[in-house]
Amino acid sequence: MKSLITRSLSGIVFLAIMVGGILGGEISYACLMLFIMVVMLWEFYRMTLGEENYGLKIIGIVSCIALWAFSLPVIFPSSARYIFAILPFTLWLFMLIRQLYQKAQKPFVDIALTWLGMIYIAVPLALLNITIYSSPPEYKSVGQMYFDYNGLLLLGLFIILWSSDVGAYCFGMLFGRSGKHKLFPSISPKKSWEGYIGGLVVALGTGYLMSYFNFLPFGIIHSLIIALL
Repeated sequence: MKSLITRSLSGIVFLAIMVGGILGGEISYACLMLFIMVVMLWEFYRMTLGEENYGLKIIGIVSCIALWAFSLPVIFPSSARYIFAILPFTLWLFMLIRQLYQKAQKPFVDIALTWLGMIYIAVPLALLNITIYSSPPEYKSVGQMYFDYNGLLLLGLFIILWSSDVGAYCFGMLFGRSGKHKLFPSISPKKSWEGYIGGLVVALGTGYLMSYFNFLPFGIIHSLIIALL
């Protein structure tokens, strides 16, 4: 019961921050996602590169920020975006040279882990920028650069994810506590197939309802496929 209360309270705070940041406009969205990305990268590098290797961590985080900023079609002028496009490659070259002259036990493994942080965290968030910004057809026809920010689309995708988590937790607590049908015990001992199926069903139901009430700009079939993924 105490765990449920803690989860609920922390979930409410997290939900308020996410919804406020997404619906607050382009600047609040950018600040929110930038903060989330940096925290995720630091935690990832702490787990993979260890407590030290601060140079590689900083290079990796700055490279990821540059890649993410380059994917933003607004906020930054076009000249700055060119700098963001070149900066990661410059830092990667510096990282390679730096590792060659350092007496590291596993220099190429450290380089690979640094790049993995970008692939695993920064690239999906950069693609998210491309997803929620769209250029209206009338501007495309005349070759002008104008983009609309669609925070509701991003919020809809998050709602499907959140509903899946809630459904998995509730179904797992109700039907999977016997421990007879474990999902991946070597990774997460408490995850069950009952929770997985429950999360999938709830996500599909949420995707259907959001499409039915025109919260997502897709047809029902496409919304169900997104929910299934």
